Amino acid sequence: MKRVLGIWIACMVLLAVAVLPAAAGGDNNQYRWDGTPFGLVGQITATDAASGTVTVLVYSGSSSIQPSVGSELTLVTNKDTRFLEFGATYGDELAFSELEVGDIANVLGYISAQDGSVSYIALRITVDFPL
Repeated sequence: MKRVLGIWIACMVLLAVAVLPAAAGGDNNQYRWDGTPFGLVGQITATDAASGTVTVLVYSGSSSIQPSVGSELTLVTNKDTRFLEFGATYGDELAFSELEVGDIANVLGYISAQDGSVSYIALRITVDFPL
């Protein structure tokens, strides 16, 4: 009986030594969201033309945004970001400067996880979105 118990304990120790580092994942887990698309609806609370960011109070969103519902999320814009007004004629785009605090916005974009930081890149921001 002592021999069986000793073998069983040795097996459990070896299993723990083999499994725990793999389960921890280390740095492999930090980039899991990279490239994930997202969608959200919220109210613009701030814009910063110098850094090209828009801060939105998130009302609802896709599964990758769910942890941010009810809080503010800073979105990064770039040369590829389109600014639209809901219901406007196709091709009529807004300028970044036309975004206003208080506008309800629908945002589509993707998550970028590079160099240990996570950014939310906006590809399209549609304002005056009806709730």
